[in-house]
Amino acid sequence: MSSKKLLVAALPVLAGVVIGLAIWGAWGVTNVVISSNSFCLSCHEMATNGEEYSHTIHYANRSGVRADCADCHIPKPFVERVVHMVVASRDVFGHVMGTIDTPEKFEAHRYAMAQRVWAEMSANRSESCRSCHSLDAMDQSKQSAEAIKTMHAPEAADKTCIDCHRGIAHHLPRPPRPAAKAAAVSSPAPATPAPAASAPASASASAPAAAPAPAPASAPAAGTVFVSKPFVPITATASGAAMGQLYVSAPLHVLGTEGAQSHVAATLWMKGGADSSGPLFDAPDGIEVGRLENAPPANAKPGESRNGYTAVALDTFIASDMLVPDLAPVWADVEQNYEFTCAACHELHAPADLKPEAWPAEMSTMAKSANLSPEDAMLTLKWLQTQSRDHAAP
Repeated sequence: MSSKKLLVAALPVLAGVVIGLAIWGAWGVTNVVISSNSFCLSCHEMATNGEEYSHTIHYANRSGVRADCADCHIPKPFVERVVHMVVASRDVFGHVMGTIDTPEKFEAHRYAMAQRVWAEMSANRSESCRSCHSLDAMDQSKQSAEAIKTMHAPEAADKTCIDCHRGIAHHLPRPPRPAAKAAAVSSPAPATPAPAASAPASASASAPAAAPAPAPASAPAAGTVFVSKPFVPITATASGAAMGQLYVSAPLHVLGTEGAQSHVAATLWMKGGADSSGPLFDAPDGIEVGRLENAPPANAKPGESRNGYTAVALDTFIASDMLVPDLAPVWADVEQNYEFTCAACHELHAPADLKPEAWPAEMSTMAKSANLSPEDAMLTLKWLQTQSRDHAAP
């Protein structure tokens, strides 16, 4: 066969090789681009995930090794990677339809989206985690006994990384409430005025002589109420600047209302003198229920001193929709989230296992490990403290 014929016969092969190389190169470039953090976070729907991830150890740490989005969410084997990318193309449809284009929509779908990721990672035994973390490479001489037990016992029980580390890079979603609990939270029982004997001392000391203004429909009735949100600002007047904040479970007594603000009072306790700023407690040596950024206002009345604490009759204003007459529905939701967050990794500690003052240190470690949001961490801590051993409700 002449060289000309050989050349003609080889042309299709050469063309196939060139086309194949071009396709392979295009795939490589495309793979690099669509696997980058800049691509993953280019859609505004991912802004929440991106912000949460940027504050975790996978993003910034002492060794400078960063796990990008693709390291956790895109399989390494070629066939699995292609299949994953094809399935992930449904996100384009969600983007066009605006399925999670607002923070509210994102939170509404967060639990369902997280469940799909957890199921995928559980099915492949956390393959993406193991591409960086290997039990065989862990130097047990540099691990504590607790760390060794925690890391190696689940492996023997056929558990995998994602079973315990679901909140490692993003905030854990709150599981949906059962219908009964959801109804209880959305329709709290009306407040019942507290008997005179149980009202805080500050209610009579600082109550105005004039009758309080009629309360709007959304405001709680007069009586003992509680702060229902993790952190709530308080002001000296209905329209004044914040002078501090109260935490969930803070007990208060409603004196009246001004528009959307409730005029409330409570006898709280401060360390040291009553003219200082700092933490507020519901009883001497009790639970911290707030913090003053500045010294108490002039109408705050100091009372008795006990164990290095001074009682302060605090007269303040707080948004009416932040108050509830009963914390039971709030605590039911927190308890469910506590079980969901912690039970997958270890046996749950009952609230009564510790005293109120011991729970903050315990929660500090747990909240970091579970990557709880500050709001969920505060809710969980106050639930544990109010249900804890030796706690005397105010």
